[in-house]
Amino acid sequence: LAVGRAKERAVRAWADEAGADLRPATFYTDSASDLALLEAVATPVAVHPDRTLRRIALARGWRIEDWGPSADSG
Repeated sequence: LAVGRAKERAVRAWADEAGADLRPATFYTDSASDLALLEAVATPVAVHPDRTLRRIALARGWRIEDWGPSADSG
């Protein structure tokens, strides 16, 4: 399970192997546990963020999206 720092390590390992540069990328997440990846890209986007991520995104001027209820919620 890739969560938090484990997700960051997995994404960075993939990027290194693929020769991909994360700096110009966009990263979408709803969780503050992904803060390291949000900080690693040019365009961090908080999508229906948890309270902590919402606070951080507002403070840093990051885009916040709310795409409505998920497909699984109905």
